[in-house]
Amino acid sequence: MRRTAADKIVKGQVMCRFRSDCVGCNNYFSCVFCSGISKDISEYILQSRGYKKPVNAAMLKGLEKHKEYLQDFPTIEELGIDNIRNNLVAGKEIIIQEARLCNRLWGIRGVADLLEMKLEGNNFHVHITELKNIYWKQYLFQLAGYALIMSNSGFELVFDTKTKTGKRRVSGAPVLSSGVPYNFNVKTTLFSTSKNRGFSMEWMKDGKMSKFGFGITNALQQKMKEKRLYHKMYLTNINKEERTRQMFLGRMKPLVKTKPKVYKVVK
Repeated sequence: MRRTAADKIVKGQVMCRFRSDCVGCNNYFSCVFCSGISKDISEYILQSRGYKKPVNAAMLKGLEKHKEYLQDFPTIEELGIDNIRNNLVAGKEIIIQEARLCNRLWGIRGVADLLEMKLEGNNFHVHITELKNIYWKQYLFQLAGYALIMSNSGFELVFDTKTKTGKRRVSGAPVLSSGVPYNFNVKTTLFSTSKNRGFSMEWMKDGKMSKFGFGITNALQQKMKEKRLYHKMYLTNINKEERTRQMFLGRMKPLVKTKPKVYKVVK
């Protein structure tokens, strides 16, 4: 069978390429992406190595609604990182669509559909909205990932720039001053485009996590730890036709027919 570009999986350990300078980050090999936190093992392994699902009619329809909802909001590149900083200091509200975010402290990255920020004295208000066609429980972990990124002043906005030779470069920069004791207030909303309504959750208030935020963050960090284990798996090419219920993920080969043994760890 002829292999397409989507069937080719990069061999070796996963390396983050979210920014042009990711290679200099301590989490270069362990950075987790928010949209993959709730995915099953096989989906995460494939997506982390560049596999993309073919676009179907339903996905195209969802993308159209997505673009229609966000069309009135600017991107980071359109606003400019310096303007974003200056407007925050002036107490103005910043609203950005498709905001690329990362936090090198936590080793996590993602693209939030809509990011709202406002600085009032030392109170930093954040509202993250994720647009989905329907409500799924797994999306809560994706939102929690964005909230974790924005939970301290170490978060960075990621944007495109150009080198002197005109080549594209993806850079990242913080927008808050380091060393300042900010009070973070983080709110998340899962918005259903089909039902035209959202479900909001308070994740952090006055620098302290809510009960919901505390509970889901513990589960989130456990899931991130599990996902990082799969970054070291060495893969070859995997075709969709080979992924059946009788196949299992192996240590030396990506797919094996023998069910792996699970050993219980005795503390």
